[in-house]
Amino acid sequence: MSTGLDFTLIVELIVAGLLVATIVYAAILDRKLGALRKSKSEMESLIKDFAESTAKAEQGLAELRSHAGSSGNNLQQQVDDAAKVLTDLKFLVERGETLSNQLETASAGARDNLSETRSVARKPAAPIAKDGNQRQARPASDMRAGQGASRRLEEDADPDVPISERLNLSSSENPGAQALLKALQRMR
Repeated sequence: MSTGLDFTLIVELIVAGLLVATIVYAAILDRKLGALRKSKSEMESLIKDFAESTAKAEQGLAELRSHAGSSGNNLQQQVDDAAKVLTDLKFLVERGETLSNQLETASAGARDNLSETRSVARKPAAPIAKDGNQRQARPASDMRAGQGASRRLEEDADPDVPISERLNLSSSENPGAQALLKALQRMR
């Protein structure tokens, strides 16, 4: 019977070893379940905090959308206003260029007419009174073409006599100057 006893003893030792392993495993499992129960409360507070943070984020997004919408409307209004101003400025620039071209054309025509009248017939300037004294301006033959009028203005610069009279702009003998004056009056 020793073989039967040995076999039973081996089986009981195996069962005892398995029971010891089960007890050890149960103790480890109990410790882990205890830690899980402990962390369950922590997990609940984390989930609660996460839910609150999510709600705040949703509220913040709604406010951001609202502000973005109003800012977008304001920006669009400013863009529209800027487009209107740009249109006005383009018109003013075009008008200014047109007036500049007209003035350039009128002054070129006046210069041409003035040079034509100087070359056709050159009359000496009328006597100009200065401080009660009569004196003659230089004859036209003595003056150089580009410096004659300015010399005459410097010599006869009487502040009481209008410049149009000193340059003889009011007479019908100077059509270039008259054309320039008319062009300037039209532009006003």
